[in-house]
Amino acid sequence: MSTSQFVLWLSLAFNVGLGIALWNVIKRTRVRSNELAHSRSQTVEAESRTAIALAGADLGVWEWRLSDDQFVVSEAGLAILGYTPQEFPAMASRWQALIHPQDAPQRAARVQAYLKAPSTRYECEFRIRHKQGHWIWVMERGRLLDANAPRQAQMMVGTFFDISARKNMEQQLLRMAATDELTGVPNRRVFQERLAMEWARLKRQPGQVVTVALCDINHFKRINDTYGHDAGDMVLKHFASTLANTVRKNDLAARLGGEEFAVILQDDTPDSAQAWAERFRLAVAATTLTYGEHVLAYTVSIGLAQLRADMPAAGEALKQADHALYRAKGNGRNQIAVAVG
Repeated sequence: MSTSQFVLWLSLAFNVGLGIALWNVIKRTRVRSNELAHSRSQTVEAESRTAIALAGADLGVWEWRLSDDQFVVSEAGLAILGYTPQEFPAMASRWQALIHPQDAPQRAARVQAYLKAPSTRYECEFRIRHKQGHWIWVMERGRLLDANAPRQAQMMVGTFFDISARKNMEQQLLRMAATDELTGVPNRRVFQERLAMEWARLKRQPGQVVTVALCDINHFKRINDTYGHDAGDMVLKHFASTLANTVRKNDLAARLGGEEFAVILQDDTPDSAQAWAERFRLAVAATTLTYGEHVLAYTVSIGLAQLRADMPAAGEALKQADHALYRAKGNGRNQIAVAVG
């Protein structure tokens, strides 16, 4: 092989090798490009799925930049409150201004406590004003993106959703647990709890005065037997309404059961408690109710007893009031009797 042939052969081999190398580079570039495109597609798809999930969950999202107090709420979050993005400036002060005055201090305290000692997440339930003016309950949760970052660089993200239905159900269950179903006044359990609280208060403040009144509708069984239970229920509801309207806000009127009601008169002297009982007795006696073609009239007997700190138990005052009520009935009913001793 001549020298010129050898050089030609060597040049051809080099070009072929270079071409193969270039082809491999192009192939790898195409593969990498496809991988990147696929990755971007997956990212967009994941973001789309996340957005759909958030929208379907009726979940609001917010971002809070601590450095300048910028507070951005997602469109779905603003919709929960009845706003559009154009109506809601991206300021934390705007968000805070909508929180119920009674809930705002607790919410602020929990946020600050979390920022001082970041735990798993911040969480708080509070009322916030809807654009239409009513209050809705929300559950808000949040977390710092980087708890180790300096304060000026920190960003907090959070979510919130409407829990008004659950809160309304909780309130309804609480009312049911504390209220007499027929008359709407507090029930025996509430009365006993309040009586125990007043007894404890008297021990701390011996100079205070509390009177217990036990009230019983006279001949109530006769009303039920003569006119039926619907008429009896009407009398009970009317009696409870009259009783509730005669006591002050700091007093308590409750139904203990059947036709028996009790009242806690706070800070009333024995004379003023008797004066109240007489006004109530006269109001009941002066009232008539129309039931179909019948006119119903009824009266009440009342027993009074003073709750004292030196009693062995709070229920002792109720026992003494019951004894006084028994005397009022024995003396002819439609009367007031005061416990002795």
